Amino acid sequence: MSAIETKELRGISAKTVVWLVMTTATIVATIIGTYNKLSIQISEIVITNQANIKVYDLRIEALERRLDALDLQINQLKQIKNGKANIRTSKRIS
Repeated sequence: MSAIETKELRGISAKTVVWLVMTTATIVATIIGTYNKLSIQISEIVITNQANIKVYDLRIEALERRLDALDLQINQLKQIKNGKANIRTSKRIS
C-alpha cells in the first residue's frame, strides 16, 4: 500500500475512501448509461408509433372512401328497386 492509502482520517482509511468513490462512480456511470439507452429506445418507439399512426390514418381514409362508394351503390340499388333510377344507371349496376 502507498503512503496515502495507509493514512487514516478519523478512523476512515484513504483506501476506504478511494473504494467508496470508485464504487459510486461505477454506479453513476451505469445509471447514466442505462438512462441513455432507455432514452434512445423510447425515441425509437415514438418514431415507430408515429409511422404506424400515419399508416392507420391512410387505411382509415381508404376504408371511408370505400364505405362512401358502397353507400352510393346501396342508394342506387334502392332507387332501382323503387323504380326511380334512370335506365343508364340500372344497366350499369346490373
